[in-house]
Amino acid sequence: MVDADHNAYSVAQPMNEEAPRILRLPRRDAARREHYIPLRPAELMQRLLNEPLLSSTERDSLQRFGHLLTAILHREHHAQLMHVKNDYAPFDPDAQATRPTVTGEAECAAGVDRVYDGVDYLLQRSNFRRLSREELEASLQASSNWGMSFDVDFRIFRRLEVYVRGDAVGEWEIRNWRTSYKSVKIQVPVYERLALAFCLRDDVRLPRGMQPTVINLKLFKNIPQMDIEMLLPGTRARMTWFDLLQITLPTASGLGVASYKMLQGAVVIAFASIYSTLMVLGFVGGTIGYAIRSFFGYLNLKEKYQHNLTRRLYYQNLDNNSGVLFRLLDEAEEQDFREAFLAWFLLWQMGSKNGWTAEQIDEVAEERLRRWLGFDVDFEVSDALDKLERIGLLERFGPRWRAVPLAVALLRLERAWREQSPLEERTRAARAA
Repeated sequence: MVDADHNAYSVAQPMNEEAPRILRLPRRDAARREHYIPLRPAELMQRLLNEPLLSSTERDSLQRFGHLLTAILHREHHAQLMHVKNDYAPFDPDAQATRPTVTGEAECAAGVDRVYDGVDYLLQRSNFRRLSREELEASLQASSNWGMSFDVDFRIFRRLEVYVRGDAVGEWEIRNWRTSYKSVKIQVPVYERLALAFCLRDDVRLPRGMQPTVINLKLFKNIPQMDIEMLLPGTRARMTWFDLLQITLPTASGLGVASYKMLQGAVVIAFASIYSTLMVLGFVGGTIGYAIRSFFGYLNLKEKYQHNLTRRLYYQNLDNNSGVLFRLLDEAEEQDFREAFLAWFLLWQMGSKNGWTAEQIDEVAEERLRRWLGFDVDFEVSDALDKLERIGLLERFGPRWRAVPLAVALLRLERAWREQSPLEERTRAARAA
């Protein structure tokens, strides 16, 4: 439920069947607040450049500060991506080039572990959280709003991990027997982003088109929290009690009435005309025909569900396999920039001469983000301070931190960029100087 005392933050999407309107929760428990800052780096930088106390010279220097910081973080994350890509290459189901071979069970298991460690690192840096086994089972057991129930065969998975980000409320339009087949809008809890990493076993029968031993990576948007099973392979439709009753009750009652009438009028039928006999047989045949029609109606419902599911996932799928790695790298890089740039700016512009503690920085940053976004964000102050200290943009005095002057910060960023550069680039820069 959206708190009536606060205005919900609305993502800029049109409300239609494929792209539901998403409402961010305006308030969350402290334990459920997320680290993700939903602001583009350019937007964050522009907000800070628009601060009224900055001079035009400071704005120009601050803009260069942001560009240098972006370049340094990009190079660091690119190096991490190369390691993850090399580890993933033997297990990429979409590889067009010759896939490196992995020989032996021990080497394969070690390779799978390295890939999952690298993917976990990128997802954690992108502020995803891994669903526990208990959370996943609770989600799979919840009833769906789409009118079908499904079973997941976990025996086919060698390893399955589910990551989520963005607990929110989605406004969806549905039509099924629960709504008397009228189109109604309902609010359902959704994950704004959901990532899957799964590897299938090679000693069991797998769904058609699925390969064993490879590692599948999937990234989706706006997935109802109770419908995670629709994204997994090996999912089978389960007939609910309502479906069974729809088929069996009319059939059983029809056969019961027919049997009663046949027994009651057995003697009469023996001497009756052929027309009476045909009427009874027609009644029995009609009952059986209704049962068959009900069953095929259920099969049509399954087919319709699969069609709607395919159509929805066409719009909700964001990336697959190696493409997921590139997208996660980009998100992790942008998140690191947001944290570091905001923390340094607040210390430089607002911090006292004696500096601030990490708690003070965290409080001011979260207040600023709350004012901009309309909901709470759990600012990762420790990550921001670690990055800034490593580059030399902060000075530490016991538990307190102070930003170096802007001119000094630019010099240290330029030095960090040169030290990161390959040898030929550093040589070229030295000759130019």
